[in-house]
Amino acid sequence: MRQLPGLTIKLKKRGWSYDQATPPAKTDLSLTTKYAQYADPLSMLALFTSTNTANAGSWSDQTYDRLIAQASNAPAFNNRRWNTLLKAEGVLMKNQSVTPLLQPASTYLINPKLNGVQYNTVGTQSNFKGAYFVK
Repeated sequence: MRQLPGLTIKLKKRGWSYDQATPPAKTDLSLTTKYAQYADPLSMLALFTSTNTANAGSWSDQTYDRLIAQASNAPAFNNRRWNTLLKAEGVLMKNQSVTPLLQPASTYLINPKLNGVQYNTVGTQSNFKGAYFVK
């Protein structure tokens, strides 16, 4: 076990949630879990704009907000939009407003005779509605 001289950690029970109107407590660190709502980087990046209610740390950056607004209002999915999202992510990481600690993954053992299962990248992981077995 390592010791870090001068480091003090004081844990407090969180008395709020994102669906409540009460603003979050002022803290130095907040650990949360986020999952994409749809298959687009904007699904995660938009969470950290100044006015987003999921921005638990109340981080704010005008350049970041402007870049996310540009990407949100882009007429098409193209290289220009992608580069705008990359610039926004660069601002986010440079300021360390969010630090990804892990990226969850799942492993499945699948019967090779099972067909028709849809595997999704976001939302519900699997859809067995059209599943069937072959001989």
